[in-house]
Amino acid sequence: MSSSWRSCDRPISAISGWRDPSSENSTSATSTSASSSHDVRPCSPGTRRGGPPSPVTTHRLEETERDLVEGLRGPAYDWRPVNAGNRSPGDVFDLPVRRSDMDETGRARAGMFFEYAQEARIRYLMNLHSAGERWSQHVVARTDVDYLAPLTHRPEPYAVHSWVAHLGSRSFTIRSDILDGDRVLARATVVMVTFDPRTQGTTEMADQQRARLEKELASS
Repeated sequence: MSSSWRSCDRPISAISGWRDPSSENSTSATSTSASSSHDVRPCSPGTRRGGPPSPVTTHRLEETERDLVEGLRGPAYDWRPVNAGNRSPGDVFDLPVRRSDMDETGRARAGMFFEYAQEARIRYLMNLHSAGERWSQHVVARTDVDYLAPLTHRPEPYAVHSWVAHLGSRSFTIRSDILDGDRVLARATVVMVTFDPRTQGTTEMADQQRARLEKELASS
């Protein structure tokens, strides 16, 4: 069995079952193949697995494709303000990137950025907690990632800088920047909510936890 693979840049109309809404109820519409009605780039050979990354191809959305995607757009949600100005040193986590994290283009898959932020956040909070301190249990309420630049595989680790960007009575926000030197590749913002497993609801944050997080809170 061959270990090589091929990649194509196909328009959305080439997907099985997709119909162009502009052609419905049209007496002049005729059945045509995707290749005759769209500017379809031919498939180009990829590389053998483990070889160099394949070039990334792009496809400019046509009006019918854009209309379809716009119809799937979800509502926008506003974040509460987060502090990223005069921040505490926080925690810098050395992030090793695994080859299994990469997609066929040689870049980290989008979902991996959530895992990277989680690895850094867990280590950060573990380091903040001191033996004997009482902390409330907390759970993730929301995670948002801004992708700014691709992350590729390399032997040297990247860095993840995490700090407390917002602090409330029942929640706190951790901001994590994934860095290549001074360059920010992605920004993750995670809202943590203090949680009571008995009532299955939110609860007031423990005093010792809040006092420790306050020391890490960045000023605006």
